[in-house]
Amino acid sequence: MRKFFKPITEKSFVKNLIIADQKLSDSIAHQATRSKILNWFWYILRIVTNVLGLPIFIFILYYKIHDIILLISILIFWLTAGIIIEFLVKRLFARIRPPVHTKPLHIGPLTIKRPHGYSFPSGHGFNTGVIIGLTIKYSLPFSIPIILMALLVAFSRIVLKFHYTTDVLIGLTIGFFYGILL
Repeated sequence: MRKFFKPITEKSFVKNLIIADQKLSDSIAHQATRSKILNWFWYILRIVTNVLGLPIFIFILYYKIHDIILLISILIFWLTAGIIIEFLVKRLFARIRPPVHTKPLHIGPLTIKRPHGYSFPSGHGFNTGVIIGLTIKYSLPFSIPIILMALLVAFSRIVLKFHYTTDVLIGLTIGFFYGILL
């Protein structure tokens, strides 16, 4: 796909924004991981929310709407949009991820591998935005904890240096409006 057009991130007017974004992202990551305990917190948060977050959210959403057809429709449209972002939009922008992670991280029996692919927009940011949009649209129980946890997950993508700040913010914004529309 790159052969046919120049990625948007290679345009000169965007380069200064990218440099500023990289500096901001580095500053955020540095401040949020000042100690080993904080660093571990972000990794553990990532693992727990990746394993438990979405199933719990889907259960709460179903509890509120009580309509399996609507729930399945939401999940299909959500998954479809995520695939489009992952395989089309990210390739259009072709933004390389932060160059920090070269080795996998081992936490007990779990291994966190360096993410592959492009960085912009963040898929986790998109999913977080969808969760926040759906939470607001359907007035889900536990709204505040759901939104706070979702925002922590999005923030963790910057802190763990898997994404830049704009990757996450744009992903969140797109996801939020998509979630409201679902």
